[in-house]
Amino acid sequence: MITSAGNALRRRVRHGWRRLADALAPPPLILMYHRIAEDDLDPWQLCVSPKNFAVQMDLLRRTRQPMRLEDLTRELKQGRCPRKAVVVTFDDGYRDNLQAALPVLEAFDVPATVFCTAGVVGGEQAFWWDRLAGLLLGPDRLPPALALDLGGHPKRATLHAAARYDAVDRAADRRRQDDAAPASPRLGFYRQVWGWLRPLAECERRVALDQIARWSGAADADVPRPLSRQQARALAASPLIEIGAHSVTHAALSTLASAAQRAEIMQSKLQLEALVERPVLHFAYPFGDQDAETAALVRDAGFRASCTTEAAAVRPRTDPFQLPRIAVGNWDADTLARTLRSVL
Repeated sequence: MITSAGNALRRRVRHGWRRLADALAPPPLILMYHRIAEDDLDPWQLCVSPKNFAVQMDLLRRTRQPMRLEDLTRELKQGRCPRKAVVVTFDDGYRDNLQAALPVLEAFDVPATVFCTAGVVGGEQAFWWDRLAGLLLGPDRLPPALALDLGGHPKRATLHAAARYDAVDRAADRRRQDDAAPASPRLGFYRQVWGWLRPLAECERRVALDQIARWSGAADADVPRPLSRQQARALAASPLIEIGAHSVTHAALSTLASAAQRAEIMQSKLQLEALVERPVLHFAYPFGDQDAETAALVRDAGFRASCTTEAAAVRPRTDPFQLPRIAVGNWDADTLARTLRSVL
C-alpha cells in the first residue's frame, strides 16, 4: 500500500530529476549565417551550400528546439533561459536568403531572423566587399602596384606575387575552411585593401571602389546581390521570418561620432519598418563592432535586443544587447554538432 507520504516523496524525486535534467541540458545558442549558396568568389567563407544548410536544419530540428529570436529575448527578460533552444539568424540581407534559405527553413519548420542592411536592400549597388572581391579576385592579372587617395590619406601597395592569380591559387583559396587558414598572395592583397576601405564613410568608399575599378581595368563582376524591395517584402511575409536591422550602410559603428551612430541605428529601423510594414525589434552590429555607447544607442532607438559576433552560449544573465552568436561554416552535420558542443 502506497501512502500519501510515499506519493509526495516520489513527486519530489521526479521533480528533482527534472530540475537536474534541465540544468544539464544545453543552454540557448544563436547561430549566424550570411549566404546560402555555392560561390567560388567567397573570400570570407560566408557561403553555406543549400545541401549542407538542409543537413544543418535537419540536425537542429532533431536535436534542439528552434525558437524565434523574439521568443528567446522575451524568455530572458522574464528570467528564464530555455534549454536546448537554438535561434537561426542571417546578416546583411542577400537575395539567396529568400531564394535558397527560405525553402529549407520551411521544409524543416525552422524560424529565422534576417538582419538587413537598410540602405543596401532595395538598391542597385552590391555590398561593397562583394564589389571589391569582383574587382580584385576576378582578374587573372592586375597591375604591379596600387595607389589610392582615401579622403586625403594616400595608400600604396606593391603586389609582387599577388599580381598574378592562377588556377592553383584560386583552388587553394576555395578549399580554405576558415579565416585563419593560409591564403594566396592575391587573397591577402584583397584583405589588405578591404582593411583600408572598412573604416571609410560610404561616399568615400564608393569613390575608392571607382578608383580601383579604373586601376584594375576589370568590369564589375556578376557578384551576389542584396534583396530587392519586393524580395524583402516577400521574405518578411513568411510566418517563419522576422526582419531585423543591420544599420543603414553596414558601418563599423564604434568608429563613428555619436550623431552618425544614432542615425545609422535609428534610420535602419525606420526604413525597414516602412519597407516591410511591421515593427523591427532586433539589431545586429555590423562586423560585430560596438562599444557601450553603441549598445546604449540601440536600446534608446527602441530595439528590444541586439546581437554580437561573440562565439558563446546565451546565459541567464546575458545582456540582451550583447547576445552572442556562433558563426556557422559550410559544414556537414557532424562538424556542426561538434562546434555547438564546443561552445557550451
